[in-house]
Amino acid sequence: MNTVTGPAPGFRRHPEHRITIINAHAEWSVSQGRTVFANSEHARVLKETGYRDVVYFPAVDVRFETLTQSSSETSCPFKGRAAYFRSAADSNESDIAWTYSSTYDEVKQIEGFIAFYTDRVDIKENESA
Repeated sequence: MNTVTGPAPGFRRHPEHRITIINAHAEWSVSQGRTVFANSEHARVLKETGYRDVVYFPAVDVRFETLTQSSSETSCPFKGRAAYFRSAADSNESDIAWTYSSTYDEVKQIEGFIAFYTDRVDIKENESA
């Protein structure tokens, strides 16, 4: 997968498009049945024009033994190049997560973080103790 650098070309074509990334300020977890994929107090939330908020988990808080990298790859003109993961428990399943291992300048805060599809796994903000 090629690297991307510099400003995102999508913003030149669509200057009205906005992406904001904030710290989640809570503990978040991702699971599917009894499998826990991630648990973090250091997640980030990406807010993007026209899309639902997406929680991104630091790679150190993701249980990679529960995931298998798929052959899927995409490119986003606002964020960069993405690689995808499936559940290791069922490799025939659809992709459940992605990561931007190479990002444009505007979204460096999510580079290497992992996000999960909300319709394929359970993502929740955990209650404070």
